[in-house]
Amino acid sequence: ERFQFHQIYREIHDFCIVDLSSYYFDVLKDTLYTAGKDAFLRRSAQTALFHILKSLTKILSPILPFTTEEVWKSFSVEAGVASVHESRWEDPERHAREDAASYDEWEHIREVRDAVLPFLEKKREEKVIGSSLDSKILLRIEHDRSKQILNKHLKELPRVLIASQVEWLNGKRDNMASVEVEMPSLTARARMDLVIEKAEGKKCIRCWNYSKKVGMHVEHEHLCEKCLEAVQAR
Repeated sequence: ERFQFHQIYREIHDFCIVDLSSYYFDVLKDTLYTAGKDAFLRRSAQTALFHILKSLTKILSPILPFTTEEVWKSFSVEAGVASVHESRWEDPERHAREDAASYDEWEHIREVRDAVLPFLEKKREEKVIGSSLDSKILLRIEHDRSKQILNKHLKELPRVLIASQVEWLNGKRDNMASVEVEMPSLTARARMDLVIEKAEGKKCIRCWNYSKKVGMHVEHEHLCEKCLEAVQAR
């Protein structure tokens, strides 16, 4: 309404570079590349990407009217609406109310990820691992709510951290590192202990994740259980 396009441009640019490219797309690649064509995770990811494209096209339309119109006409964004300039913006408050709890949890998981990534990079420099998928991450955090959130989403953490295995750390280890994690989502900070070591099992030739189940299937001895499921679903 004030025609201050530079402000919204900066917000969109930062969202695309920081939130999407360096975080969300980085996490999503393995699912999009290796999950089965009709697997829930892959379809869910495609649905999210559709809504992101739809929203960005609408939001950018006052700034890039011709480009966004080309997007609108080349991709079935909204059935029955011929032009992006005839579409309506959605109510962001409705989504904020519906997703508030889940959003806060995933914001915290992102904070933990930001704290872990420098240690993964250090292990790469030390030649302990090649890529982050070569790693097994053991972690412990001294905060009850944080532990509750991480435990709830424990099976998702390997995807988020782009590691082959993520487990809880028990006791002390000689190669243990500690860091103070800033947690704005929980208005707190807490100590996190972690150990990064070589992942257990063998490397899957399809997704490059390590698994103890690679080699257990006669016909597909070089595939992990997830890739075996995807291949057999074809």
